[in-house]
Amino acid sequence: MRYSFSVLLATSGLLLGGCQEILDVKPETQVESSTFLTNSANLQTATYGNYSMLLNNSLVARFHRFTELSSDNVQVLLAGDNATTTSIGIYTYQHTSTLLGLNVMWDGAYKLIYASNQVIQAIPDNAPAADLQLKGENLYLRALMHFSLVRIFGLPYAQNPAQNLGVPS
Repeated sequence: MRYSFSVLLATSGLLLGGCQEILDVKPETQVESSTFLTNSANLQTATYGNYSMLLNNSLVARFHRFTELSSDNVQVLLAGDNATTTSIGIYTYQHTSTLLGLNVMWDGAYKLIYASNQVIQAIPDNAPAADLQLKGENLYLRALMHFSLVRIFGLPYAQNPAQNLGVPS
């Protein structure tokens, strides 16, 4: 009995004492933005990564679907096989949090805005021309996402100019 208790105590002491080093290991596939965004090559890589977010079909396709269905370019059949709850909700301007893909689109847009902001903040105004080009591209990507969000979620300015300033509802 004493022997098994001693073995159990020694084993638990080794396991608990060795955990600290294991927990302090940093991920090998991730880097800190403060150390990564310090040279032109890494800024270019980060900008490519931001552009790759636009290739995410769930983001771009949903932006296209939401803007087209809320315009007069298409018509949703309110009966038949083509009618879906999401399409009808978009077509009739009933944007609710239960619409399919709404959260994915909102989250994807703000991930791109955040990533663009990281690059923009890393490039000073007196940087070389190549870096300023990357800053401009990221400013564009951020503006594109803000514009897309306002087109979908912003209230029409003409309905109430004093209150509907294009801020998502």
